[in-house]
Amino acid sequence: LYCSLPQGVPLCPHLGETFYGILSDPTTGAQVSVYMEQTSINPPITHFHLIGKDFEIYGNYEVQLVLSYQRIDIALYGKTRISFNTGMKMQIDIGYPYLKIQGMFTTERLYYFSGVMEFDNKNAGIKAFVHFNYGKKKAVYGKRDAETRTDTIFGYIYSYKKAIGKKEIPEFPEIKDATEVYDKISGSWTEEINFLTSDTERSYWRAAEFTPGEIMYPPNQLESDWSERKDIKCLMKKDYQNAEIGKQEYEGREMNDEYLRNRKKVPMSIENNLSLPLY
Repeated sequence: LYCSLPQGVPLCPHLGETFYGILSDPTTGAQVSVYMEQTSINPPITHFHLIGKDFEIYGNYEVQLVLSYQRIDIALYGKTRISFNTGMKMQIDIGYPYLKIQGMFTTERLYYFSGVMEFDNKNAGIKAFVHFNYGKKKAVYGKRDAETRTDTIFGYIYSYKKAIGKKEIPEFPEIKDATEVYDKISGSWTEEINFLTSDTERSYWRAAEFTPGEIMYPPNQLESDWSERKDIKCLMKKDYQNAEIGKQEYEGREMNDEYLRNRKKVPMSIENNLSLPLY
C-alpha cells in the first residue's frame, strides 16, 4: 500500500487486455509470476493471479469512483485470496480499504487510505481487523501531528466462531464474532507496523528497511498484452501525435464492441440480414 504510483497519462485498459510480468525480490532473489486481465469495462473489473514458490495470490476487484470538487474517493470491491502450500494448506481472504485523493485542483495533492481492511483465515478461524486513518479528527493542510495524520492504523487479531461470538472490543463495536483477542495492531502504513501481545510490543515491518520488488517484462508477450498497444508504444517513443491517434482507435473499438454486446438479437434471415450494419 505504501508504494505510490506516479501520475501519468490516463490510458484505460480495453476489454481482454492482459499483463504479464515477473516480480523479483531484491533481498532473497525469489521470483513471482504476475498475470492480470481486464475482464469487464462497465463496470471496470480486473482479475489477477500471482504465483510464487510456496504461495499464490489471486482474486479480482471492481473500481468505483465518487467525484467531488476537491476529492476523489476510490472503492475497490472484491476479494483477494492468499493460498500457502507449505505444510498445512492455508487460505486468507483480504478485503480492501478506501483510497481518497485530495487536492485535485487547487491544493497540494494528497492521497491516503480510509476505512477498514479485513483478513480472514477461515481454516484457523482467525481474523485481523485494521482501521485506516484511525482517530483522525480534522485535516489541516501543512500539519502532521498525532491528530491530523492520515496514515495511522489500528486494529486487532482475534479468533472467531460465528455461532458463539461473545467478546466485545470497545474500539470496534462492529466486531460481533470475537472469542479471543491475540494481538493489537498499531502504527503507520508509511512507516512501521507494530503488534502488541500482552505487554510486549514488536515491530514486524519498517518501510525504511524494506526494498520493494522490481517488475521484469519477459519477451514474446501475447498480442493482448498492454505493452503491445499502439498508443503506449508511441508514447514510449514520445510520438504524441500517433499516440493520440492510437488511443482514439482503441476508444472507437470499445464503443463499437459495446454496441455489439448490447444490440438486441434479431432473427437471422436473408431479409433482415441485409439491413444489419457491417463491421
